[in-house]
Amino acid sequence: MIGVVKSVLTAAQAACAFSQGWGYPAGMRIPALRAWPRIDAQGNVRGYVVPMPAAMLHASAADADPPRAERAGFECVLGQATAWLAAQAAEPAGTECCLSLPVSPQLLASRGLAGEAGRICDVSGIARARVVIELPDIAGVRREPRLLDALHRLHLAGFALALGHAGTGDATLQSLARLPWSELVLDATHVVRLVKSSSARAIAKTVVAVAHALGILAVADGVADASQRAVLVDLGYDGLQGTAVGSARRLPRAGLRG
Repeated sequence: MIGVVKSVLTAAQAACAFSQGWGYPAGMRIPALRAWPRIDAQGNVRGYVVPMPAAMLHASAADADPPRAERAGFECVLGQATAWLAAQAAEPAGTECCLSLPVSPQLLASRGLAGEAGRICDVSGIARARVVIELPDIAGVRREPRLLDALHRLHLAGFALALGHAGTGDATLQSLARLPWSELVLDATHVVRLVKSSSARAIAKTVVAVAHALGILAVADGVADASQRAVLVDLGYDGLQGTAVGSARRLPRAGLRG
């Protein structure tokens, strides 16, 4: 057990060494991270969602370069999560580390992000294809060609891409088809209304139909009870995540500071 913990700490610290050139704003601490399981329709664990802590998404007021702090947070969460996943020897071979990262356009387009993230995965010993990076809003991609290029670079580097907040944003079928998505994630605001709202069920049905028509996975976020889970399974969702699918696991702290 001690050996496993040491391997997690060593890999995570080595991964986060890549981000030393970016650093954190003064006083920022790495909060505790939790990994929520993702299950398939049969109830098997197929991945873990590691939400990006809010403290890492926004630089302090004293920081003159917010994307710099955001990138440092991104890299350290990625390092800690992939190192933890690598230590879970009992997990199924298909288990993914699904990082729910509401990244800003500035972070997404920052120079060398795909290469840096790839090196972090290599240090942790996790295949890049097992990491799913979620973009919650496609509007910025449609307006900025450089963001489209950045997503393609992440895809070429071996990462999976998920489009979140499905059913609430302004994504069009054309914009969905232009990018190499691996998953379409139904927004939790629709999941919470599934049982009592026919319109919410219609949206959920449409999202799963679009995802499968594009040959990608349909995932539902924010599943809070068994009745919601039953409806989503009946609709054909490939992945479910939320409080109703299992307990979160606390990731070991590794002294991860910039």
